Amino acid sequence: MLLIKTLPYLKMRLKVEGLDYKLTETFVKFCLDRLPANPNHIEIVGQEKLVNGKSGLCIDIDEDNFLILISKESKTLSQIYISIAHELVHVKQFMYDNLGTLLDQGYEYDTCWWEQEARERSERFLLEFVKYFKLKG
Repeated sequence: MLLIKTLPYLKMRLKVEGLDYKLTETFVKFCLDRLPANPNHIEIVGQEKLVNGKSGLCIDIDEDNFLILISKESKTLSQIYISIAHELVHVKQFMYDNLGTLLDQGYEYDTCWWEQEARERSERFLLEFVKYFKLKG
């Protein structure tokens, strides 16, 4: 199912395909509030498998518009949303930390600061999200 909606509290258009819209919308808002980042448009597409074998991919269409591809192949719901959070950290990095330029400079992928930050923050965001909703009842 494909839904496009403008999130008034973020002034951002969110398009979701192949994932639960309401859960994804709530999780994206939760993550972006904590990064903080406020892009104009994000499209998130859940696919059975990504070509590169990765869990996710963030593509900067331009400085304020992003496409996030997420692999659903053999993934739990938690793993899918950790991947979304990971890619949202990259959105913040593209917008405010000059990630686009850094990617062209040949850094070692596994040890570069932007991957370390995305890995650390994505798991924490999911744990905080679950805790937040347990407290809400």
